[in-house]
Amino acid sequence: MGCQKCSSENQSAFSGEIGIHFPGIEGLQKPLVFVYSEVSVCLDCGYADFNVPESELKVLATGVPVDGAVVLIAGDEIP
Repeated sequence: MGCQKCSSENQSAFSGEIGIHFPGIEGLQKPLVFVYSEVSVCLDCGYADFNVPESELKVLATGVPVDGAVVLIAGDEIP
């Protein structure tokens, strides 16, 4: 499948760790959602895409942590 942005076939897959923040200052009080997914990157224009697992998607939809999702909650210490 070609790149969604430039239609190039010059793409490669990488392992990725992505932290997704809710927008704005109020987003600081919501969980930081971590996604560990394969990332497809267009090596011509830089466009990248990935899938968000179901449990992390529920957190993004509601702003509330759910069982099984990988999140960091405001005030948690990072080891």
